[in-house]
Amino acid sequence: MAKITRDMTIAQILNMDMATAQIFMESGMHCVGCPSSSGESLEQACAVHGLEIDPLMKKLNDHFTTEEIDMKKYECTVCGYVYDPAEGDPDNGVAAGTAWEAVPAEWVCPLCGAEKDMFEAV
Repeated sequence: MAKITRDMTIAQILNMDMATAQIFMESGMHCVGCPSSSGESLEQACAVHGLEIDPLMKKLNDHFTTEEIDMKKYECTVCGYVYDPAEGDPDNGVAAGTAWEAVPAEWVCPLCGAEKDMFEAV
């Protein structure tokens, strides 16, 4: 299950599931296309918009609790690296809790550089 934290960026949360855009919009945060969304934490964004962070975090975490998200691991068929959604790939911009489907299309294997289509579910 995904866990939204205060220090995650809006972009990281959107990458986990684009359906969270609706939650942001309903809260008055129109961050979907904002350049700050990739550099501002959820806590910072709430402060900028004058919002309480706890109710927003609850809505986001409730969303991930009720959504059926594929949290299978995927293995690189080139080098054997295993992408684990629970860990993500934070060194390459993929937050912990990011399901495989939400990993950006341009992401590549951190060990060998293979593209996403070279991975298989394990």
